[in-house]
Amino acid sequence: MPTPPLAVQHTFDCLQAAVAALKARHAAIREANAALLPALLARLFAHGCD
Repeated sequence: MPTPPLAVQHTFDCLQAAVAALKARHAAIREANAALLPALLARLFAHGCD
């Protein structure tokens, strides 16, 4: 089975690493948002909408 040139393989590897980093960052942001949402809702409904 033929393989792509080494330069293309390196480019793909870099893109794959960037996607993995973005997925990790996205997961961290989602976790932070999940923690903030209950506090935001509590504050909103405790004091009402002004």
